[in-house]
Amino acid sequence: MYPVSFRSRSPRAPKAAATAVAALACAVQASAAGQGLAAARIPIASQFRVRNINVGGASSQVAVDPMTRTAWVAAGHLVRISEATQRVAAKINVDVNVDFVAVDPGRHAVWTTCSYGLCSLTEVSEKTNKITHQVGGLGTVSGIAVDTRTGVVWVAEVDAAHHNVVLALSETTHRVLSRIRLRFGPGHVVGGITVDPKSGTVWVSGVPCDICSVQSCSERATPKRPKRFT
Repeated sequence: MYPVSFRSRSPRAPKAAATAVAALACAVQASAAGQGLAAARIPIASQFRVRNINVGGASSQVAVDPMTRTAWVAAGHLVRISEATQRVAAKINVDVNVDFVAVDPGRHAVWTTCSYGLCSLTEVSEKTNKITHQVGGLGTVSGIAVDTRTGVVWVAEVDAAHHNVVLALSETTHRVLSRIRLRFGPGHVVGGITVDPKSGTVWVSGVPCDICSVQSCSERATPKRPKRFT
């Protein structure tokens, strides 16, 4: 893996066919195990209580809003689960398949997108469970993350020109603030992405190119030095 990190500035302005999600809480690491999600409450250190929750689709990612005690699941559609009742509270259909999800608790915003094809970045309101904005024109997305301090959504993607790219979009204006082209080592393409709001650092991984086509691999695998942006 070739990790790339850069600092952001404030703008101011394996899927399973199963349809169950299991809830794990209290700093217990989530586990798919061919089922989806996991959440567990811990009465004592050696006891766990696990509950499977049917989300009506193959789940791929989950994000949690600790302020509202809500889990959001990407399962082809967007699923809202109450941590208090451990039940599905809402299912929201988006124009494209929902493969990735990220939450900004402070703005009560949920961000979703698909992983292939012509994807759009969709914002859903936690207050209304309705789509409020969509930003189109994305390529093959490999991950999204939200910087809750600056109000920026970060998207890792391979664009139409087969470039490894990270996009920074404003949660306020819904416009692209920055487009950063990444250069990994030979045989790697852009992978997951995460943000450290406190330090303003965005981390992006590079994954082996054996998961992509030979043509794409030869076009993307430019042996140049990774950059750190500040």
